[in-house]
Amino acid sequence: MRIVLANRYLYPRGGDATYTLSLARLLGERGHEVICFGQDAPENDPALAAPILADPIDFPSLLRSGGLRSAVAVLARTIYSRHVKGRFAQLLDRARPDIVHLQNIHHHLSPSVIDAAAERRIPVVWTLHDFSVICPNGNLFSKDRPCEECRPARFHRMVVNRCKRGSLPASLMAAAESAVHRAIRVFDRVTIFIAPSRFLMAKLREFDFHPDRVAHLDNFVPKGPGNERARASGAPDPDALHDDYLLFAGRLIRDKGIATLLEAAGRWGVIPLVIAGDGPLREDVLEASDRLPNVRYVGPLDADHLRELQAGALAVVVPSVCYENQPYAVLEAFAAGTPIIGTALGGIPELVGEEERGLLFRPGDPDGLKRAARRLVEDRALVGRLGAAARVFARERLTPRRHYAGLMDLYGRALGREVGRAA
Repeated sequence: MRIVLANRYLYPRGGDATYTLSLARLLGERGHEVICFGQDAPENDPALAAPILADPIDFPSLLRSGGLRSAVAVLARTIYSRHVKGRFAQLLDRARPDIVHLQNIHHHLSPSVIDAAAERRIPVVWTLHDFSVICPNGNLFSKDRPCEECRPARFHRMVVNRCKRGSLPASLMAAAESAVHRAIRVFDRVTIFIAPSRFLMAKLREFDFHPDRVAHLDNFVPKGPGNERARASGAPDPDALHDDYLLFAGRLIRDKGIATLLEAAGRWGVIPLVIAGDGPLREDVLEASDRLPNVRYVGPLDADHLRELQAGALAVVVPSVCYENQPYAVLEAFAAGTPIIGTALGGIPELVGEEERGLLFRPGDPDGLKRAARRLVEDRALVGRLGAAARVFARERLTPRRHYAGLMDLYGRALGREVGRAA
């Protein structure tokens, strides 16, 4: 089968890119011809990136520059990009794929790619990595709390609440983007939407978003070195770290509960906390690592070093205060046989389960996080049981083979015929 995957980034940058690149390799290993469409960038994998790509766009620079011209450029790209549609149409005419599989296309590519495929009668499958199709802010989150005020299609609430970075212009642009997409009914031309979490699937149905075309399919963790808890210490520096440390790995942003994490670390005493990643709250993390002797910031890491830290950690902490879909931080920890301490919010509970593969606490509750951390430090038998259950979950539900079989079923539905499932 010939498949075109489309995502805004074609190099490791966030969960959507991680999934896109892993899926491209998985499909290629199974004998399919795969081409990846996205923005042109020097970091792109030349073996996967299409010969025709969209021009990159630097939204932060445009928004900082201000002015009418910048605003028009942003709106033209995010709402319905004729440039991206033209490039994608050229690729489709050259590649003649059997199916188009979209990933994160909002803002940088825009849903104009849907029309390019629909005009050529190519079925479109779309894996949703966030809540953008029902929320202009993308995460059902505003003013430091989960928010569903835009339901159903009340996008003016986005402007009233200034949900996008607290900015009126940015919120107005995001609301306009969602309103136009709903008005031109571009999502009607998608054959199947894939929700990685049951939580996302339930939200889409609550918002009455094409409930008859939404299917659930777990993401997967690629096979690779470091996906087992095989050593007494998986940390790069055994003198500084040991099996008592907790790990946070991800974007350093408000939504991920960084404030809760740092406050809890200051309360739980000597338990070491390792923080990996980068983002707008980097300075807050650096300040905490200088002030608190048990906090160590190691910055952004490559996949191999991150796997080492995951394998050696007592637990991976996922303190998000926003709705998560199916975070890779949880999936990768499970593959390493490492339990989770996570918030009872969004798609996290369905993965973790209270005392099944980790411990849960209320979002924004540093004392709840502290109690969970101390409990694992004091009860190694519990850590072993939760870690073993996490590994079993990964081996049974998060394998490439299982994901491939489910995806072939969905491709078959989209094509109206059976698709070979040989592994």
